[in-house]
Amino acid sequence: MRLYMATVRRWWVVPVAIVLLILACQGADETAVPLPDLGGHFSGIATRYFTPLLVVLPMLYCLERRLVAAEVTAAVPVSRWDGFVIVASAALGAVAGLLVGFDITRNLMLLLAVALMARRFGNEAAAGGICLLIMLVTASFGRAYGTVGHAVPRWWAVPLYPAASLVSWVVTLALFALGLRLCTDPRHRRGTQAS
Repeated sequence: MRLYMATVRRWWVVPVAIVLLILACQGADETAVPLPDLGGHFSGIATRYFTPLLVVLPMLYCLERRLVAAEVTAAVPVSRWDGFVIVASAALGAVAGLLVGFDITRNLMLLLAVALMARRFGNEAAAGGICLLIMLVTASFGRAYGTVGHAVPRWWAVPLYPAASLVSWVVTLALFALGLRLCTDPRHRRGTQAS
């Protein structure tokens, strides 16, 4: 099974993507992408805000790769191995948070959860598109401006919350648990049922 996970699923891509995430966050630092918002403001959002996509999209690529015959005959469902690797990847992302900030770690887990849920009801390409759309929508429409002109995240824009926000972590962990459950549910093995 280890050979299958390395050569077919290619899970070795994920640690490489996490290293790329760290390098991108270090290199981008305070660089901003200009985006309009609903308030008529044209302000920027830090480029590092989009860096979790550097890990989520390769993970979707790995989940898409499979050999149906090998997965049907496997003694242990491949989805369990996938679940283990997904949790390990989230743990690596948490360790990377020491270098890049825990807001990036939280957003990585949040996007991964959304991707796993979208993948369950769609496919990997749709899941990646939904993740990108979430980041663009929250960046453009997720900020409100107070009377003094300071931007604050709207209640639904969890990716914009500060890293210390307990609410954002509770929402993220709940969605991650749900996404992981949907991904590892043995009653639903994608690609293994006859059409």
